[in-house]
Amino acid sequence: MQEGSNWEAVMYAGSHRLSNLVCIVDFNQSTSSFKYGDNIVLNWIQAFEAFGWDACMIDGSNMEEVVSALDSLPRVDFDSPAKPTAIITKTLKGQNVDFMQGPDWHYGSLDDRLLNDALKSIDRHRFVEGNNSGL
Repeated sequence: MQEGSNWEAVMYAGSHRLSNLVCIVDFNQSTSSFKYGDNIVLNWIQAFEAFGWDACMIDGSNMEEVVSALDSLPRVDFDSPAKPTAIITKTLKGQNVDFMQGPDWHYGSLDDRLLNDALKSIDRHRFVEGNNSGL
């Protein structure tokens, strides 16, 4: 979302009331260009609303919230143009892989040993009570 062409498309869709358009943003609070908080957009809902969109934020790791957000999308009616919708999914980069969580792993890569460690970490987190991450 840090590309100008993305925001040009967002502006176009909002100004033309493209109600059949849904943008899902993976807000993982990690970027290769900035530390979180140093970039311009800190409030994604306000940014999309400023360009004429409806927007909401959900826990992108909670499949119940993901399904609910998708189920609640308005019906598309081409005779009555309305706003496009942005669903901002707050996630954690590398979630449930202990050594990958957070922005420090942005450019990491796996060898066979790390792949094995990652799979073990996922399995450890898979059946944790209260884990709604869909894993």
